[in-house]
Amino acid sequence: MMSIEVLELPAATPGRVIVVVRVDGEVVGTFGSLEEAQKHYRNSDNRRALRGAPLPRLNKTKLKQRFGRDNTHAVLAVLDDEGKELYYIVTGPTGYIFPGRFELKSALEYAAALATAYDTGAAPPPSRRDLP
Repeated sequence: MMSIEVLELPAATPGRVIVVVRVDGEVVGTFGSLEEAQKHYRNSDNRRALRGAPLPRLNKTKLKQRFGRDNTHAVLAVLDDEGKELYYIVTGPTGYIFPGRFELKSALEYAAALATAYDTGAAPPPSRRDLP
């Protein structure tokens, strides 16, 4: 079954956010607001990325921990409407979002390994995901 997520992430500019749409853990669009995302996916050509499904509700995120010499990598918690942590995502340099959903321990380990590889110029660890 296909999973569609709409996530609100903090932007590099304080007070701003980025809205990210992911399908099966892969980013298919980034926007400056939920309204921009909704407008984009109202177009039938753009809706194909969602396989005709409507956008689900927006999930906010919360920073759990940063990694790397220059804080290039991070683990963010994806929250439900009450603020409960549902699962975790891993981000990298320039706002890259690694595919997949993670449990906290795995997300922290993966982000730390990615940041170490980035800081030392080593090959990154293999891609992984914990949760469907």
